[in-house]
Amino acid sequence: MKEIFMTHAQALIHGDLHTGSIMINPDEIKVIDPEFGYFGPMGFDIGAVLGNLVLNYASQEYHAKDQKLRTDYQKWLLDTIKNVWVEFENEFRQLWGTKKITGEWESELYIDRFLNRVLQDSVGFGGCVIIRRLFGLAHVPDMWTIPDDRIRA
Repeated sequence: MKEIFMTHAQALIHGDLHTGSIMINPDEIKVIDPEFGYFGPMGFDIGAVLGNLVLNYASQEYHAKDQKLRTDYQKWLLDTIKNVWVEFENEFRQLWGTKKITGEWESELYIDRFLNRVLQDSVGFGGCVIIRRLFGLAHVPDMWTIPDDRIRA
């Protein structure tokens, strides 16, 4: 993942995207705190959001005492995880189709393979985020507000 992080300048990315940096209402989406932005791998930002959603999913076993509410919320989180990728892929394909690039770039097979690599990168970076948030200095409150080490584990 480090090699990809250091060498894949695919797009201008946020660089510290997580669920606390995204403000959503019915009409718009705003992303705040872009000071770590740079040209890097697309999967980095996607993975960061996915990793934070996974951590929130796992923390619900402790935080949501009511089983039905917990189950409903966890289902919503799983749907959101899926939809983050689905919406990214749909938007990417639509935007790609508006640009006329000749040669191998026009191939649907090329686009499929490219997006498959971005998805793999997203999963890898998401795993890195989970590890960093659990064991690094940037703890995620979802997990670190669980006071008992055994339960948190």
